[in-house]
Amino acid sequence: MNTPTLETERLILRKFTAEDMEEHHDFGYALRKEFWHLGIVTEAGMAVVEQVKKDGLPYITATHDSNNPRSGKVMRKIVMKYRYSYEKQWQPKDFPVIFKMYQLNLDGNDDFVYKKYWNMYDNQYVLVELLDRSESVSEQVWQEQIQGLLRLLYPKYIAGIREVVIKGVDRHDKRPDFLLVDANGYIDILEIKKPSAQLLTKQSSYRNNYVPVRDLAGAIQQIEKYIYCLNAWGKDGEQNLQKQLASKLPAAVTPKVVNPQGILFLGRSKDFNPRQKTDFELIKRQYKHIAEIMTCDDLPQRVGNIIEALSQEISAKQ
Repeated sequence: MNTPTLETERLILRKFTAEDMEEHHDFGYALRKEFWHLGIVTEAGMAVVEQVKKDGLPYITATHDSNNPRSGKVMRKIVMKYRYSYEKQWQPKDFPVIFKMYQLNLDGNDDFVYKKYWNMYDNQYVLVELLDRSESVSEQVWQEQIQGLLRLLYPKYIAGIREVVIKGVDRHDKRPDFLLVDANGYIDILEIKKPSAQLLTKQSSYRNNYVPVRDLAGAIQQIEKYIYCLNAWGKDGEQNLQKQLASKLPAAVTPKVVNPQGILFLGRSKDFNPRQKTDFELIKRQYKHIAEIMTCDDLPQRVGNIIEALSQEISAKQ
């Protein structure tokens, strides 16, 4: 590639050639300290992105030390998206550093993730980083990332499809966050809320019980309404869903509505006191026939327990 010299209002950027390019298409930058905090790297980055997009580059990546969040801020300003983190033994000082990998796809293929760093290093991180940054990412990005992770815990589902239209019994169409389709075509519903969603009263205000607050009660009712509408739609609904999902499922999988269930993901539970934990468990069991309720803190704990159990099993066989 032979990109011309780029000029912005304040900068002249050097040429780069095919010899500069590697598979990662890494966007790197360095600046003398006296020129920090002037927006120079952001300005240069936006110019480079516009040019390489014209040149047909399919994507660019960039990484930064997790202890240098300002560098990540630059990446987000030029519309790069956080993808994952990995731990690398940094040389020449030989100490571990967690790097965050950002990516910007320029060819319209938003699902592609550059995985070389993920595959190269033993320790990778997605979930904890995602939870820490949940309020700074868009709801759509948050939901897509969590949906992918949840399907690792529920491998029976072969697809999670966004905002499929369901005919409402109140003449208002419904659009769940995701319809989950298992390998036999049976449909369930997934609703994903942000960690900021409130779950319980902060004090045991009702006869010494911690009870659901509006966010939790409303989300349960919402998912119950979706299930009711699916069941009420009958065979006409199945045929409609088959048309909507035909291009998104294997040809041999036909969507079916048979007593659908829900999965509801929302809120935080790590700061619950012992009584709140007990009352929340009672609430989850009360609504288990409608939806499995999982908090943002349940997910990493479940993943960690699965990994630990598998590790013990492997060790026992060696």
